[in-house]
Amino acid sequence: MELEFKGWRRQVTIHKHKVTPVTRGTGAGYFYPVEELKEVKWLAPNTCFGKVNGLGLSGDFLIKCSFSDDELESWLLSYAQRDPKKALKLFGKAQRIALDARDALKKQVDIKNAE
Repeated sequence: MELEFKGWRRQVTIHKHKVTPVTRGTGAGYFYPVEELKEVKWLAPNTCFGKVNGLGLSGDFLIKCSFSDDELESWLLSYAQRDPKKALKLFGKAQRIALDARDALKKQVDIKNAE
């Protein structure tokens, strides 16, 4: 995951920070960075944790979160385990959208090949 901070009222510098995946320790609130992991793991459908190094910001910022495909898959699997009924509804909707997008791309390719 990557975080990008832009000044809210004015943009002087864009701050980009890579999020290091962490694992939960034995005590409450204890986390440890795990550099070997490639992506942040979701601990719950709407909760993940990571470590950001060298962050020294003050003021109001717009934050942009960029997730890898593996991170999104981790989130989807966590969501499916917590609330299967809602997950099935979401997955059904996503599947319909994906099939429509695939068909649209196929039409574009067919039209180009016919030209």
